[in-house]
Amino acid sequence: MKTKTASQKTQARLINIEQNYLKNKAKYFMLKCFVELDCFNRFFANISYYDEVASLLGFDKICDSVESYKENKKKYKDEILDFCLKEFNALESLKKQGKFGTHKNLNKNLNLLKESLCLNDVQFALLELIAIVEETPDFQSFLQIFQSIGYKEKLLIVSQMLDCPYKEIAAALHKNNILKKIGIITTRLRGNSLEYMLSFEDDNFTDILLSEQGSKDAFILNYATVCGKSELSKKDYAYIKEFDLLQSYLKKALAQEKIGVNVLLYGRPGTGKTELAKLLAQNLGVKLHKVKSNDEYDDEGAADGTQRLRSYLLAQNFLKPSENILLYDEVEDILSSSKAEGRLKNKAFLNENLENNKVITIWITNDIDSIDAAIIRRFDFAIEAKIPKKETKEQIITKICGNKLNKKALN
Repeated sequence: MKTKTASQKTQARLINIEQNYLKNKAKYFMLKCFVELDCFNRFFANISYYDEVASLLGFDKICDSVESYKENKKKYKDEILDFCLKEFNALESLKKQGKFGTHKNLNKNLNLLKESLCLNDVQFALLELIAIVEETPDFQSFLQIFQSIGYKEKLLIVSQMLDCPYKEIAAALHKNNILKKIGIITTRLRGNSLEYMLSFEDDNFTDILLSEQGSKDAFILNYATVCGKSELSKKDYAYIKEFDLLQSYLKKALAQEKIGVNVLLYGRPGTGKTELAKLLAQNLGVKLHKVKSNDEYDDEGAADGTQRLRSYLLAQNFLKPSENILLYDEVEDILSSSKAEGRLKNKAFLNENLENNKVITIWITNDIDSIDAAIIRRFDFAIEAKIPKKETKEQIITKICGNKLNKKALN
């Protein structure tokens, strides 16, 4: 058997500490509900998840089953409450002494979000709470006890758990708050438990928060990839009369960090629209980030328009406007939904964001006819990438392939 090296032991210890932090923080919130928020009777009125919760909090050693509890409620209730009070006071003491520990990656990534999105302490605490809920199944089970209460009561529970003012929690969850507007969190209001009322829109967001991102650049790669350099040059786009004007306009917009700058490139597939976007960014000396497309999310290509729009919004808030341009390909996917409701929602989104985006965005479509004229008018430029003439095609192919092709193959 191989023995672990010192670095492996250190890494294992750190992982253990971080997992314990999530577990202890979940225990702290649950015990707080029992001890300070008088939720004990509510829990035992609906004890479908007794085993999971009792095991996590540790009072399964006092009362090992629901049946035992029902046989002697008065005895067990007092003993369990005393136990929970001691456990809560111990965790509260660690918290006050600053010895609660931390989850290094979670803390670092939340601070990246805080800095990039200008979040306050309440929003920070709310995001951490959601991450802990999603990472702790037994905590999720516990929150089922709040299924029958109204939205305002649920907000009150959250504010008490986090020791945050009710109004600030309500503001953080409002539809116009940045956490909702850019699609980080969702609030499902009716007929759901507290677990479902507070959750991340992106099923993978918790994994991202708990993983080692390290920097803004690393974080944004979860949502937008950096494009390489173009194989083409300005000569290859000689037919685009607006090329110089567009490049000059974008250069000035970058320098001024102008808001609401958007360019639409349209034309048949294979006409060099993406290469044109690369070339423009290259000439301007900035990075081009492409919002992840459907087939980049998973093996089944399951990303829908809403997921891509969330990625776009996160990228908008993470990237520095003077040093980056965003590329959104296949924009017809979000405007030609098979569901009219989804199509209208996406159009409303574009109408709002084409005026307020901080990072210059180049939008690409193969089907200009699928986009409403009212939306097209909102773009600063709408340029068609036409099929190049035969001579231009030959120049491009020769540039890429060199002398590897004979004349017959070239034709």
